[in-house]
Amino acid sequence: MEPKTAWEKEQQLGVATIDSEHALQARLLGVLREAVETGRDRAVVAEILRRVEDTSNVHFMSEELLMRLESYQQYGAHVEEHRKLLDQLAEVRSRFEADPAIDLRPSIGWIEEWLGAHVKGMDRHFASSMLRNRAGIS
Repeated sequence: MEPKTAWEKEQQLGVATIDSEHALQARLLGVLREAVETGRDRAVVAEILRRVEDTSNVHFMSEELLMRLESYQQYGAHVEEHRKLLDQLAEVRSRFEADPAIDLRPSIGWIEEWLGAHVKGMDRHFASSMLRNRAGIS
């Protein structure tokens, strides 16, 4: 899948499945931001938010499976970071459902920042390790 945005190009790790899943997460966050900023119906925003949460969960399971298959040394710490984001997403969704006046923009910004930092840090480290292992490089 060819990257569509500058963010996606910058975040490329060289592992097609991971890259395409990150691109989907980024696009969904963009759709969520646009829905909030244009005042879309709460039900629409809630559905997009649920999809961001579900997509992140599926991506993390996929990435964690790859880590297990690669016997990745930092698996536990990486999984813990995934759990923290999933907990935050659930909290954002819960607050949104409970409070009609909540402004989601700060939460969306935080999630976008978290995703970018996570990809540049932990995910890049994992992808580099995996690619080195597969190439037989120590």
